[in-house]
Amino acid sequence: MKYLISLFFLFFFTNCSENDCCTVIDLQVNLKYFNQEGEDLLNPDTTNHFSENRIKVYYLVNGEKKEIIRGNLDNPRMFSLSEPHSERDYFILSLSLNDLSDEKIKTTYLELNENDTDTITHTLTQSSGNNKVIDKVWYNGRLPDNEDWKIFKITKE
Repeated sequence: MKYLISLFFLFFFTNCSENDCCTVIDLQVNLKYFNQEGEDLLNPDTTNHFSENRIKVYYLVNGEKKEIIRGNLDNPRMFSLSEPHSERDYFILSLSLNDLSDEKIKTTYLELNENDTDTITHTLTQSSGNNKVIDKVWYNGRLPDNEDWKIFKITKE
């Protein structure tokens, strides 16, 4: 029994290393869309809303615009919609940004419908290991007005 306990501790402490702990990949931004009247354009009850089944995500990879669908992910179309709840009264579109491009500034296209496509560009900070974290984000060429750049409020005409 003493041998098994010693073996357990030996195995446990030799396989735990602070350097090999985790991989952090944070490539998500959250978007909220409103029309000029302040109505939520992600809400299906709003006239001319952005329909979830028409939204498409494209990444610019090696100069080529590619629609991205990853069947192995929880959100294979690279976005999800979150409904309003007690802490907020609007829908949120959570978008996973381009991680396939080798370019320093990566580009994601968000096609909201056949007439409206927005461009999100970003840079990454890549630290030790496989960690990837968004450094800066531009939405249609502009930096966000608010300090919390992970949530964009977009007003459409």
